[in-house]
Amino acid sequence: MTGNNGEFAVCCENITKTYPPDIQALKNINLKVSPHQIFGIIGPDGAGK
Repeated sequence: MTGNNGEFAVCCENITKTYPPDIQALKNINLKVSPHQIFGIIGPDGAGK
């Protein structure tokens, strides 16, 4: 689902996060949020949201 012009309100591609010493938290994560879409990131405190 995209907006009228085919664009996203939020678009993140190939997100990778590594903490020392070589602890990979995320590997090539993609996120696309369409306009007017409700989206949330939930998790415990200190989880790195």
